[in-house]
Amino acid sequence: MKLTVDFNACRSVVVAGNSGQYILKPVLNLTDDEESGSISGYLPPAEAGAVVMAEDSQGHILKTTVAAAASGNSGAASFTLSPLPASSKGYDVVITPPAPSDAGRPSPNFTPDVVLGVPVGVGQTTSRGSATTPLPVTGSTQDAFYTGTIYLPSPADTLVVAQVDLNSTTTISIAQGNGTETSSATTQIYAMELPTASPAVANYSASSLNFTQATSAPTISISAYDSAGATGSTMIMTHASFALSGRGDDTFYADH
Repeated sequence: MKLTVDFNACRSVVVAGNSGQYILKPVLNLTDDEESGSISGYLPPAEAGAVVMAEDSQGHILKTTVAAAASGNSGAASFTLSPLPASSKGYDVVITPPAPSDAGRPSPNFTPDVVLGVPVGVGQTTSRGSATTPLPVTGSTQDAFYTGTIYLPSPADTLVVAQVDLNSTTTISIAQGNGTETSSATTQIYAMELPTASPAVANYSASSLNFTQATSAPTISISAYDSAGATGSTMIMTHASFALSGRGDDTFYADH
């Protein structure tokens, strides 16, 4: 048996309170290479820096990467999600803008795109798009800024995830971040800038992909998980606060 220990950089670097500094809290995932494969693809050159996530149907983020620009930024941006446990049911691949910098909006900025049910075979790479024909990415979108307070039952690190229900059986995560400590050990704040347009969605096909987009604004919920096992969620408004509750010591790490 050959195992890969994957260092999750997107989850492992967190903000240290209000200091403006960052600290490393490693998050590791273990995958059996003999039972895994990968997903790869290409995006337009302007979308270099986009965040690409492999998720299950409940929006649990299993793998995250960033689309990398080709040399000289003259070609398509590429991404690879690997390793992923083999699955005939497949994974939902969600493409989103990067988290915004302190200076303002995400760049590049576009409506999230989703390819549902991308299969993964053992030792195989499922590819979508090419360097000459990259995946289409939905145009720029308006954003709304959401912030709120998280009340914890005990001091802990928190993971904050923004999610959209595509239908009665499929949820996707469109952004994730960490709560920021306040002067209280059991109170944190979160801040997210999220699109006001619905995701563009396509079912997986080995040939062309047909993306469709709802004209209505998405209904977004915020879910939070702490490292002690507490969870909570709320439908977001401009300012939405909520308390975490419930126990289960593996929630924070198993779900995301």
